[in-house]
Amino acid sequence: MTKTRQQNLTDCHLHLQAFTDDLDAVLDRARAAGVSRYICNATQPSDWPAVKQLAATHPDMIPAFGLHPHFVTDQPENWLDRLEQYLTATPSAAVGEIGLDRHFTRETFQAQRTAFIAQLDLARKLDRPAMIHCLRADGPMIDILTDQPKQPRPILMHAYSASAEMLPRFARLAAYFSFGGAAIRQNAKNAHHALTAVPDDRLLIETDSPDMTPPKKYQSADIPNPDRNEPANLPHILTRIAEIRNTDPEKLTEQIARNTEKFLASLKP
Repeated sequence: MTKTRQQNLTDCHLHLQAFTDDLDAVLDRARAAGVSRYICNATQPSDWPAVKQLAATHPDMIPAFGLHPHFVTDQPENWLDRLEQYLTATPSAAVGEIGLDRHFTRETFQAQRTAFIAQLDLARKLDRPAMIHCLRADGPMIDILTDQPKQPRPILMHAYSASAEMLPRFARLAAYFSFGGAAIRQNAKNAHHALTAVPDDRLLIETDSPDMTPPKKYQSADIPNPDRNEPANLPHILTRIAEIRNTDPEKLTEQIARNTEKFLASLKP
């Protein structure tokens, strides 16, 4: 696929702490592709220090600290207090990756629910955006968000996988919707329907690197390992999203840039 012309893109959800051996090369490829900023999500206390250090040494990186639903068991009792300490010490940080998962970790769902609500409360208390993982838990997710006395604003439904019909209910809760490589696959018809249903002012893009690799047609030719996703793929993902939404890529780039700034407005530099 030819290089796209989009510049100054923000990868709204990824895990750069996973690139332990070649991060500099990964970021060089991303910059060459026009990706200039990243929201780097931690997943559990063991990787919070790495994400904090990356953000301290890379001014183009926005950190997010949280406890992912896959890792809610076997954590220290004081994990929530430690999370608040990390967030308080890092005013530029979002809360994430947090959420619910009944696909891979159904057996821990009650613990997930407890951890998720506690982290939503913390996001609201500190006035931070929340980066939300939701897989096959759309009903409970809506119930929890609706029951909150006040929503953390805003929230990002990362790699949105619920139906197009469910989407307006999340939108009414001040949600933004981010899509990546999985959503642009040829057989991802439900994701395509959801993509066309997202309001223009709520759409964001992501890679979820190193996971969620897009189809080869929508990968950067500069990436040496096509089986590992990288932020350099982001412009190609955007091009495919523009096709699915039947819109001009340049206009979509401008709209997503405005959406990103609005989403991040509550963070301090």
